[in-house]
Amino acid sequence: LEGDAVKVLASLPDSPDMIVSTDVMIYIGSLDRLFSTVAEKIRKGGIFAFTTEELSEGDFELLSSGRYAHSNDYILGLAADNAMEVLASESGPLRREQAEWLTGGYYVLRMP
Repeated sequence: LEGDAVKVLASLPDSPDMIVSTDVMIYIGSLDRLFSTVAEKIRKGGIFAFTTEELSEGDFELLSSGRYAHSNDYILGLAADNAMEVLASESGPLRREQAEWLTGGYYVLRMP
């Protein structure tokens, strides 16, 4: 599916079992609406898996690359605020940029 993530998810006629979003959060600053929409649409027991570019302080920040980075604390706070269970949360190499590895966050959440 393509389009505005919140609008596309909100328009789904059914509740998906899984939502996977890789290299998408980097184009969205505040993830509040996205998380609340996922929590409303995904079925109970459903999985929400995604990646972020990693930020050490604050919630999110627009980087000089024109992409957003999000902190682990921000992501875990959004998960808690939306009653999502954190199955996995780790940091690691996300992608190479100008011969350097960017560190990213890898997350797998579940709706209880």
